[in-house]
Amino acid sequence: MKSVVLIIPYFGKLPDYYKIWEMTALKNNTIDFLFFTDIDAITPKANIKVVKTSFQDFTKLFKDKFDFTISLESPYKLCDFKPTYGYVLYEYIKEYEFWGHCDIDLLFGDIRAFITDDILNHYDKILELGHFTLYRNNLDNNSAFMNGVGFADIDYKKALSSKESMYFDEILGTMWIARKNKIKTFYSENAFFDVCVKEKKFFHITDFYNESIFYYDGNKLFAIDKVNNDIRKTEIMYAHFQKRAIDYSQYNDELAAFYIVPNKLIPANDGIDVNRLFIVKGQKRYSFLKKLEHVKRYLKKYNRKEYGSFLNYKRERTRFHNIMKNARDGLKDYKET
Repeated sequence: MKSVVLIIPYFGKLPDYYKIWEMTALKNNTIDFLFFTDIDAITPKANIKVVKTSFQDFTKLFKDKFDFTISLESPYKLCDFKPTYGYVLYEYIKEYEFWGHCDIDLLFGDIRAFITDDILNHYDKILELGHFTLYRNNLDNNSAFMNGVGFADIDYKKALSSKESMYFDEILGTMWIARKNKIKTFYSENAFFDVCVKEKKFFHITDFYNESIFYYDGNKLFAIDKVNNDIRKTEIMYAHFQKRAIDYSQYNDELAAFYIVPNKLIPANDGIDVNRLFIVKGQKRYSFLKKLEHVKRYLKKYNRKEYGSFLNYKRERTRFHNIMKNARDGLKDYKET
């Protein structure tokens, strides 16, 4: 079995969902999870490894590795640095055949059921999005992020020196670079469920026609879709709950199986009517709060004198969404050629 480690720098305050993430990570006991953190509550357990460090000391590892000035003022900016982990942190992971990065706002199923040794034997990069990606651990692959440019001429120097998030770990950066350099990449949208942040109901970010809920049976994770009143159950490797607060208060260590519905965990039992789990209340309030988040984000930027008006902020967001759309469309064309 190929050895795999996932690198997770996490600093500051531990989120409420860490305990349930940790449970699903521990179930995947043939994969190691390596934390760099200053949080005392993150402790070594079985396949969870921990390097205690401050954010300042961690950033120094990157500053010492590059011969130009990098911008790494807050942990959020680490997203752009994810593709560099194999290059910068090699001494910590050199014993592994594959390394990767993942977020902790995930719920794992059975990772090895999807990322088999056959896939690892044939591909140098596994999946492509920032929330979960693996790379073959060798010098050429670990430095591949330096070879060329992503979308809109974004290269690693531009991405790592900018204060803004450049999405270099995925759509605007390494996804393009991997294709241009013909890096053998395995990608399947069926392996995971990336939950859309805009709607309270669970929609896959690429599919707004079928709403879903999730079922965890103690080892495997399933997306349950409702299609024309028919229930369809599909095993997935993980679900990504980006920017979504979920009530996990009913979780405990003895809980064998549970459902995740918008936006809470429900213990599974034989008397549950699955159809009723698709009933979602509070959609209008949820949408209002999402819009309010944008207003608050604008006010922070306004106070920093980044924007003079809310209209300019909306125009900038529209421009950004167009860039992302053009990047996705371009990747589709690139695949075809």
